[in-house]
Amino acid sequence: AYLNNPLEERQQYEHNTDKLMTVLKLQDAKGLGLGMINWFAVHCTSMNNTNKLISSDNKGYAALLFESELPGEFVAAFAQSNEGDVSPNTKGAKCIDTGLPCAANRSTCHGKNELCIAFGPGKDMKDSTRIIATLQYEKAMELYKAATIPLKGPIDFRHSYVKISNQTLEVNGEMV
Repeated sequence: AYLNNPLEERQQYEHNTDKLMTVLKLQDAKGLGLGMINWFAVHCTSMNNTNKLISSDNKGYAALLFESELPGEFVAAFAQSNEGDVSPNTKGAKCIDTGLPCAANRSTCHGKNELCIAFGPGKDMKDSTRIIATLQYEKAMELYKAATIPLKGPIDFRHSYVKISNQTLEVNGEMV
């Protein structure tokens, strides 16, 4: 999807994916760790559509790794940021019946998404989940340990629901 953006927009960025990870370190008044919120732009779908089990996938596994390193009731949250079409499946999507790449603009094989399965970087989806989770955990822990800029003040939030079917947008000079 990113490659469908205009060339002049894509040329504004060094990379075609966001490589920035952000960590918010949460401490009590005594400086003891309570938790951590991490944002990184990668989908949490290392497990493909053949998985029939409940899974927290790579984000949940990264949180489990993080929490196992810290004492008490520490809570680690690995949240999505602007993941767009950033797949953790680095070997790409292939048609399971032919081994050929899936239709890039639709993620289908012969018009069916069930035949399109993403792979990598591991030997199978469980190994891939472990690899992507471990990489996120390691970088988040590095940032957590180095975090020194205090944030003080009230916490606020904004949330809104947008009914996308009611939205319009201009494509090639035409409103759609």
